[in-house]
Amino acid sequence: MLAFSMSPTESPATPIAALEMLGRAKQKFLDLPGLVLDGRGIRIGANAWQVRSFGQTIEQQHRWMHVALLGRPFYTVVLKMSLLSQADDAMQALRWWLACPGHENGDVIEIG
Repeated sequence: MLAFSMSPTESPATPIAALEMLGRAKQKFLDLPGLVLDGRGIRIGANAWQVRSFGQTIEQQHRWMHVALLGRPFYTVVLKMSLLSQADDAMQALRWWLACPGHENGDVIEIG
């Protein structure tokens, strides 16, 4: 659940303004500095990938993040992370996933 407070002077004038304010607050929460993955690199043996996050949401006590791994081969995966997980946790899980045989495009990787 996302919660934020505002002073009476910040109160939105219309329902649309209220939705826009909620959207900004939610995005600020989603963009926590500890979860910046874009541009980070991963190398496993002779292969290398660059991480790109292109969608995330918070649902059922988890942060769900859709991630592309740019390289050869190209992958997209979904990270199902606890709300306390940080970027280093996600990177460690991605390294483990890439190093394990049998991984498939579209897998869901659970973290903490």
